[in-house]
Amino acid sequence: MAVVIPSIEELNELEQHLYAQAYYCFGVGANKEIYTEIEKQSILRKLRDRIQAKEGAACTSSILLAELIKTFEKLKESVEQASELKEKKEILSMVFNQYDDAFDDLYGLPEAFIRRVSGLRGVKKRNRKFLDRKYEVFYGILRQYVEQHGKFDNAAQAAKSVILEVKAAFQQFDREYALEKVAEIDEKIRDEKQNLEKPKSKEFPIKPVSIEKRIKKLEKQKSDWLTAMKQKTLYKYFPTIFILNSENYPEEILARHLKVKANKTIYDQIIEKPQTESV
Repeated sequence: MAVVIPSIEELNELEQHLYAQAYYCFGVGANKEIYTEIEKQSILRKLRDRIQAKEGAACTSSILLAELIKTFEKLKESVEQASELKEKKEILSMVFNQYDDAFDDLYGLPEAFIRRVSGLRGVKKRNRKFLDRKYEVFYGILRQYVEQHGKFDNAAQAAKSVILEVKAAFQQFDREYALEKVAEIDEKIRDEKQNLEKPKSKEFPIKPVSIEKRIKKLEKQKSDWLTAMKQKTLYKYFPTIFILNSENYPEEILARHLKVKANKTIYDQIIEKPQTESV
């Protein structure tokens, strides 16, 4: 499916929505249609200070919202300046991924973007096994830390304490996963080539042209994986697979996941329960 770049009007709607979330979720700025550049910069500075979210806020991390707004501004600039389509697609993909990281639901999101973010979530759901494995790496590092130093006071402290080790582990995990995919593709290519060598059957005729097309497609997939590994651009080539990019504030994303989405058993293994005062 072709990627449709949003129009200026659609981007203006999204901009209003994002800055409105700064107000409704964190009490920063105001809910209005147009912001001056000075107002925008002031809002971003305040959001980067890790403001406590309001109770029931749709977004609970001001850092993630600030990063999302920053990426959105890049997208708007690239559309206004008629940049290369490839560049616009890459930034648009980042916007959708960051929105998904920052928000649980899509309430208030302009209609033009709801289907796109929903589609991304569908793709991520199909890649859930990969993502679950990656979170297990994070949990494993946290458990090791807890064994040596004791439990953390909260999810933010937990993610911050191990983030450097997690980043290194994620990079290693991503490379190993990419090598797994290359090995799988190699096996499929071998199988297809064996099919070419099989004698033709009247009951189940196999067209050599169809097999050759599949082999060509598989070889292209393999080339993409190898190129992405060599250039260290797995996130650009496969953005819906390689989530938790070390450049996109993983500390905030991991803290939010541990607090909101992690299994309660895992959370209790990592985070110290608050002390209750005795009567």
